[in-house]
Amino acid sequence: MRTLVQNLQDLDPGYIKIISELWGVDLPEGENCDDPEALAHLMLDPGTLEEVLEALPTEAQRCMDYLTDHHGRAPYADLSRRFGSIREMGSGKRDREKPWTSPQSPTEVLWYHGLIGRAFIDTSTGPQEYAFIPDDLRTIMPQSRDVDDRPLGPPLSDPDVIHGSSYAVIDDAVTLLAAFRNKAAPDLPTASERGRDLHPFLQLPDAVELVIELLQDCGLLGDNPITPSPEPVGKFLETSRQEARTMFLLSWKNSTNWNDLSAVPGLYSSTEDWPNDPLLSRQRMLDLLQPMEVGKWWRIDDFVQTVKETQPGFQRPGGDFSSWYLQDSDRNFLTDFEHWDSVEGAYLRHMITGPLHWLGVLDLGRDQSKMEVHAFRKTKAWAVLESQPASEVGSELDEKVSIRADGLIIAPIGTARNERYQIGRFSSWEKMDGVNYEYRLTPKALENSLNQGLKPDHVRIILERSSQAPLPPSIDAALKRWSDHGTEARFERLLVVRVKEEKLLERLRANKTTARFIQERIGSGIFVVREANWMRLRDAAARLGILIDPPED
Repeated sequence: MRTLVQNLQDLDPGYIKIISELWGVDLPEGENCDDPEALAHLMLDPGTLEEVLEALPTEAQRCMDYLTDHHGRAPYADLSRRFGSIREMGSGKRDREKPWTSPQSPTEVLWYHGLIGRAFIDTSTGPQEYAFIPDDLRTIMPQSRDVDDRPLGPPLSDPDVIHGSSYAVIDDAVTLLAAFRNKAAPDLPTASERGRDLHPFLQLPDAVELVIELLQDCGLLGDNPITPSPEPVGKFLETSRQEARTMFLLSWKNSTNWNDLSAVPGLYSSTEDWPNDPLLSRQRMLDLLQPMEVGKWWRIDDFVQTVKETQPGFQRPGGDFSSWYLQDSDRNFLTDFEHWDSVEGAYLRHMITGPLHWLGVLDLGRDQSKMEVHAFRKTKAWAVLESQPASEVGSELDEKVSIRADGLIIAPIGTARNERYQIGRFSSWEKMDGVNYEYRLTPKALENSLNQGLKPDHVRIILERSSQAPLPPSIDAALKRWSDHGTEARFERLLVVRVKEEKLLERLRANKTTARFIQERIGSGIFVVREANWMRLRDAAARLGILIDPPED
């Protein structure tokens, strides 16, 4: 920053006299009576400085300690919110009202004692006004108290329940790629609409928008329609889970397209564009976490409160809290610092329990008796964010697929990713229970895969390789039969209609408006109708003077 004499040189002669009066020092007589260099020389005497600091009011001493703990400077907006502001007035009004005789805040006490200065500094969020202790003055200041370098004090003991990081985000990426390969997703407005139908098959359904964005940023998904890019996807499926997650983590860290603030639940922008710089917000958040030791547990509430007290404007240009027009779920505006917890606080909590956990950087913890997560710790994957290799082992699994005689395919979460991707292309998806993915061989799914270039022989090879066993005889026979004859049978949803007299059925069959809905006669006074057509038949029959009861629930 600046030296004491540099700071004093910007002050008018009246100000120099105020400082010398409050310090109780006598400046030279004559032409040098307001000499900044002479005053600086006197103020830099360690004994004099210690006497002045000891005479300060308690809150002013705390304000000085706060600046000292922050390397001698802090955004003026943050300091004034914590310790009060400095009244703005010209030299004439100042000399008339004499504010130094009855200062309104601890900050003002330090200002009129010449212990702090104010200056604009270029920061990553733009020019920002800082309050600072001049460098040479700070170097001789006595240390008033022990400063703990750890921002939250000592770490916590291990929580009762630990939600460890995993490779679920990579498994979900494979699921999405297979789904979009089966049927190119239409270009819908939001990623949540594109992936909504797939939520039951995802381990991290809340992360679906982020995963789709990362797949696009990494060149794995094309646009219009959204469909996998074959060559990049092939390489992705052959990489280790750790390498794949590292790719996602770095893509997220450097993304300018993905805005984490816009993904905070219950937070909305009143305009089309969000007001923050997504890359800057993310980097400043990571900077806040950087000092914390890997493997140690920290309380989320303590972290959020510490940021609020020390760096509340971490993502705001110039510390301005009045220009962002964000809203909550009830569409109430969240402007000004009073809504910090609903914006910055919510953002920090979302980043901890959302992206940083999903991408394997943070483990989460909670008490046995509570559902809410209250603690976090950094994993070894944090090294990736600092451009260092993550020392992880055992990330690769290669569990065998089970193929049942009834056509059910059970693929554990640890199934090789390239094999599950292929299975997802030629089978119908049934469910995912957190342990296994379940698929089933059906003529429709096989026909769809044939259109993608997967022939029955390819299906057989993939199934035998992933199960490491010959196919059950019934499945082998079924694949051969389908290859020869195609689809031979399918279920249809039909409703049975019974009429009291056969002649009534004949009347319905004789009239064109009702006959077109009768699928097939299956007995005396009995016929079937497609489930989707029963209301149309009911209405057409009513126009003939025949009332038909709806089907029972």
